[in-house]
Amino acid sequence: MKKFSIYCSFLLFSVHVMAQSPLVMPQSDHHNVSGILKHLSVSGLPQVQSRNFVELQLDSILSTASLNTGTPYLSSRILFTYLGDTTLLKAFILTTDGEPSSIYDLKYAYDDQNRLIYSEEATFLPNVPSIPVNLTYFYYNSDFPMVTDSVRAYFRYDNGNFDPNYVQRNDLVPGTSLIKKYQRETFSGEILSSQSTITYEYDAQQREILEYNEYISFLGGITNLLRYITEYRPDTIITTRATQVAPDWIPEVKTVEVFDPISELRTQHWGFNWNQMNGDWEGNIQTDYVYDSEDRLVFATSQITNENSVIVFARKIDFLQEDYVDRISYYDGADTTAVNALTSMEQYYYSMISSITQPNAEKALVELAPNPALAYLRARTEQNIQLAELYDLQGRLVMNIATEGSNVLHLHRNNLPSGTYVLRLQLENGATVSERVQWE
Repeated sequence: MKKFSIYCSFLLFSVHVMAQSPLVMPQSDHHNVSGILKHLSVSGLPQVQSRNFVELQLDSILSTASLNTGTPYLSSRILFTYLGDTTLLKAFILTTDGEPSSIYDLKYAYDDQNRLIYSEEATFLPNVPSIPVNLTYFYYNSDFPMVTDSVRAYFRYDNGNFDPNYVQRNDLVPGTSLIKKYQRETFSGEILSSQSTITYEYDAQQREILEYNEYISFLGGITNLLRYITEYRPDTIITTRATQVAPDWIPEVKTVEVFDPISELRTQHWGFNWNQMNGDWEGNIQTDYVYDSEDRLVFATSQITNENSVIVFARKIDFLQEDYVDRISYYDGADTTAVNALTSMEQYYYSMISSITQPNAEKALVELAPNPALAYLRARTEQNIQLAELYDLQGRLVMNIATEGSNVLHLHRNNLPSGTYVLRLQLENGATVSERVQWE
């Protein structure tokens, strides 16, 4: 049980680390489906932007776990349904006999520019009549339409009335879509109960270098101050967290990510805790990453040090369908050949659908020539092109392409590695179209 608790803590730590990853590019569309999915408690979810990269959409996730006897069983299932401008997500948490112990429903709605504008969530338990519903509305900045300017959330009580749960406001850095200040006010009924304020600073490359968190509880009289400082080196990123205990800042956690200077892929990750008695950092987590010839993460081993004992977990990723994660297997130890060492597994299922994402995009087909291409290709549409971006198949933005205000786009390779990419075009009629590009 102790080992299982450490393992769960490690998974949560991994999600936290990814959520705290330094901001390298302005986040212009981080409230789309992929931004939501990657914060689910499903480690390693592929970065598939379901409403843009719709050549493949995620239909279902099956998670299996193992009992103390080593017998695996289906522990959860997540289903996705796409209806026009709405995404429906239903998560089932299952007992060992396969019966739902809880059901979690999510509904996301989008506007004609593919922006998330509304979400609704509810949890249902067996033999429980009803659980209150949370409604959240997203508002966008007029200068940067893809950036959330504020959020309003409401909580429905048993009497059917809705009371505000929280109000969130974002101030932006002038001239960019970066968040300068984030403030959330949380309510208990109609009474302001707490306030969270986060201030950000960036370097000249728009990379986050400082995050300052201030939390005040008006009901409990609690004040917390946290500070994250990120240092960038040519092949290393170091992030430290400290808590203010007046008048000093006390170190707490440090993460170090090392990149291969040739491939620029993250190859190692370390986590440290501050030992106040010794006045020094103590390593508690080390993760090594292995990539295949197509720069896809295929294997990771994590070594966790706890109370002078060392625990090793492994993560193996299988691409059973071309370019997309189909299965992630977790092992108790680094040996993936021992079947009885398997602790859990996640399986992904996809469905093929059209590459047109918007209802008014039926006339927005793209003509690409040549494709595959060696160094240059041309894209032609029936509508003028307002925005053009190129992504790799992990959902990472690799190129912003200058548009000329016409229906023709000239795309140069610019030393990109060979492989498959996704060209995303936003057209003047509001349609968003994605097409595959193959560099030979």
